[in-house]
Amino acid sequence: AQLIARRRLPDVFTMADDGRPFRLGVRLLELELKSGGDACCAMRVDDGPEQKSVAFGKAGTLAPWLANFSFWVSHPESSSLTIRATDGGKQLGVVSAPLASAVWNRDSNKDLPAPTWLDLSDGAGRVRAQLIVLKAPPAGAPHELKVLVGTWNVGNEPPPADLTSWLQCGQGRPKGGSRTPSGRDSMEELPSQDDDDASASSKASSAKLPPVAPRDVADAAAVGSDDSETDAEPSDDGEKAKKKKKKKKQPPPPVANPESGVAPKKFGAHDVVVVGCQEGDYDPRDGFDKCEDDWVACLANTLGDSYSLHCKNTLGQMRICAFVRADVAPAVHHWLKSTEATGLGHIMNNKGGVGISCRVWDTSVCFINSHLAAHDDMCKRRDDDFAEIVGGCKFGEKLECTEAFHHLVWMGDLNYRCEWGIEQGAEIKRKPTEERFNAMLAKVKGGPPGRAEIFKHDQLTRSRLAGDAFLGFQEGDPAKSHMPTFKVQREPGFNYKTQRTPAWCDRVLWKTAEGFVAEQTSLTAAGDVGTSDHKPVASSLTLELLAHSATVHIESDDASAAAEPTSPMRETPSAISAFDVALDMAPEQSSATGTSPGKVRRTQTVDATKSTSVKDTPFLRKLFQTMCFCLYPSDEWSAPTSQWILRFDALSATNLIASDINGKSDPYVVFFASVLEDPGKYAGPNVKNPKWRTKTITTNLNPTWPCDGKSVPTLPLAVSQADIISREHLLIRVMDEDTLSNDDLIGSGRLYLGDFGDAIRAGKGGKIEKLIRLTSKGRRAGELMLSLVLEKNPHAA
Repeated sequence: AQLIARRRLPDVFTMADDGRPFRLGVRLLELELKSGGDACCAMRVDDGPEQKSVAFGKAGTLAPWLANFSFWVSHPESSSLTIRATDGGKQLGVVSAPLASAVWNRDSNKDLPAPTWLDLSDGAGRVRAQLIVLKAPPAGAPHELKVLVGTWNVGNEPPPADLTSWLQCGQGRPKGGSRTPSGRDSMEELPSQDDDDASASSKASSAKLPPVAPRDVADAAAVGSDDSETDAEPSDDGEKAKKKKKKKKQPPPPVANPESGVAPKKFGAHDVVVVGCQEGDYDPRDGFDKCEDDWVACLANTLGDSYSLHCKNTLGQMRICAFVRADVAPAVHHWLKSTEATGLGHIMNNKGGVGISCRVWDTSVCFINSHLAAHDDMCKRRDDDFAEIVGGCKFGEKLECTEAFHHLVWMGDLNYRCEWGIEQGAEIKRKPTEERFNAMLAKVKGGPPGRAEIFKHDQLTRSRLAGDAFLGFQEGDPAKSHMPTFKVQREPGFNYKTQRTPAWCDRVLWKTAEGFVAEQTSLTAAGDVGTSDHKPVASSLTLELLAHSATVHIESDDASAAAEPTSPMRETPSAISAFDVALDMAPEQSSATGTSPGKVRRTQTVDATKSTSVKDTPFLRKLFQTMCFCLYPSDEWSAPTSQWILRFDALSATNLIASDINGKSDPYVVFFASVLEDPGKYAGPNVKNPKWRTKTITTNLNPTWPCDGKSVPTLPLAVSQADIISREHLLIRVMDEDTLSNDDLIGSGRLYLGDFGDAIRAGKGGKIEKLIRLTSKGRRAGELMLSLVLEKNPHAA
């Protein structure tokens, strides 16, 4: 499950003098046991929730993406980390490490705290770990996450040994220096948008970059499935090359420091680097047992020693890897992953999406890498692939991924083409005529103005604006920024093959929740990488971050999972109908030296597409409900006791999706937010699995709920701090109630509560009137109109 709620701390709780919390980053490096065995480590801060590693294995080490853990900390000067070594449920030894010496400030000009050996009790052995404690940025102050996003269809060929021309992040600031990025990530040094980026990239490459690995023509033949776009006719050079003995590819250089990120010599320019690849299946080179190890080594060596791999996920030939800079790592926590195959029969994994998500302080971020259907005439299939990925990729949230996160970044070989030169209504053919190809090539080679003319007919832009796919997403200007990335000769430069029209298939888009800002600062294509028929694309994004102060921060590890060793990453099953989550609440303390136990409250949530929230009533009772208009059984709810409440003045919906065979739906609305009180606190004894929801209106696609105090709930706020309310959202699901099957999701959306923060700050009420666009699988699903009033609660305790 994901972070889903937050509650006000008692008045006796204090974090630091300025109310800013801390996060502890733990990197487990080695475990030495005198008794041998296959042990794991269980960790907790003071008496807080416990996290467990996977087994270390006989080598006594963990892969980087399994070795990083993160905890909330209130007072590091008086807190400690307890590590237990366990084997098969048996405790072998324990050690407690004070955290005061682990506090580090990125502007202190000091090295990161060095890893230390910690001796386990009873002479059981020792564990080597690196502990870093970071202080959260001031609440409400501008704070950003610099992310480099890379996407590349590798073409099932070993990539060059060095990918610096694509992933420009190694020329970063020195340790402890200014956070202003240097090198290519500096705005003053970005190529002019009016220049041809292909030539600019070529000049930069010849001046600064190491040479590209030599090209082996014989190995350049494409490898793919039936729906891939391999060359229809081999070239004469290719035929001659087949007669020659194949040369062995130069493997990536070995990782100079297997503990990358532990003691960096300099910091890269980006906080996080996320790389997605497609058609990334090739024979591993000497020194590697798996293709994935080969690929990760290429990325790790390119990025430099200030980054370590925190999360990776794979589906077929698609991979996604997230590298985090060492000085940012403690703030990045709770990785989740999910996949969805959209290939033949919606089972084959040659096409689909692979995603990961995390939290950075209190900000939710998700990255999805996808490979959509190929060929010019398959635009609708690509739209449908996108919808299928949105519906299938679940990260433990109550909403679909397009609505659930503060920031969602989508990358990949999306395969959308440009229909320039085709008359409206004419048949779209997969292979262009010679005349059309030459005309397009002339436009493309003519520079940004010609490319812009071609890009006006881009299928993805058309689908996005029409709401058929990527509804609400933003994108830079690929045509202005770089040459088309497909279909190119497997050699340096932008030389296109005649079998396909030049197109911007490789894209990076993003969607940001209202009240937050995301900005693209660069968009480039690495023209000098010549091992694939696609060119790699890189996008630098700046994402606005949220860090609350003096609040309860919720971790997502459920209590049942805590009983067994687990990975820092959790994969969310696609068939979940309900799950439990535990709230990792910062420990209550009466003073800086107090160590009273933290509290963990369990709540229950339901999956966004397979809700079982109303299945607790007997069959006949439910059958009777469906026969009556808005006749959900009256529940006993006690009056809210919170200081502030949200009351609806009006609530209606229009143009909802028909979910039933009669062409209608039986809609009701569910509300939830991190700042709302637990509905179980106010529910009567007859209410099972309580939630803030309206009554059901039957057989209606344009319902109106009477705001009479009975049909629509009054929502009590659990938080009264203006700076918190001003950055939060009310999350909304419109559901279709079914009698004999699980309830269906009609659409979801979110309401930004920013204006209410100003109202609370002024000590008065307020009102938000809004039309909310509902989405389902990333597409239009109707509209919800509401009038929501914030007011002081006359029944406040």
